[in-house]
Amino acid sequence: MAENQGSWFQGAAHTARDDRYVIECMADGLGAKYSTDCVASFLTGMKSQVAPGHLMLLHISPLSGVYHGYNDAAVELTHEAADGTDREDLIVAEVIDAQYDGGVLNEWHFRIVKGSTGAYPNPPALPNNCIPIASVRIPGSAVVLSSGYYTDRRWFYASHG
Repeated sequence: MAENQGSWFQGAAHTARDDRYVIECMADGLGAKYSTDCVASFLTGMKSQVAPGHLMLLHISPLSGVYHGYNDAAVELTHEAADGTDREDLIVAEVIDAQYDGGVLNEWHFRIVKGSTGAYPNPPALPNNCIPIASVRIPGSAVVLSSGYYTDRRWFYASHG
């Protein structure tokens, strides 16, 4: 591997990946920085919301670097209806990068990963390119969630310096 130009040299071009490498050097880890960043909670009915905040996310590609995600307002997510047996859903933050995924999207977003049902359900496996936000217990007969069904699963990072 050769030496790369680096970021922000006068008159030099740099890529978004270069910026992500700088972010990676400044943030020690992935996830939220503050306890108030991106907290998942009950909204109404079968809906959850994720509070505003900052996240550091990682794509599975080893060359992608760390992504910074920020939402400036609560994000509403709807769980699929209960289906007679308990399950545990997982709320995640996901990064999509067309350069590595081969698609056309370049974004990050929150989404719900539906868990499998069972007498003692566990959250589903964490998908690639995602970090966990919360797991949500969905009782088999639920038509309305409550705050007691949420378990915080966020990771936290520390800043250097």
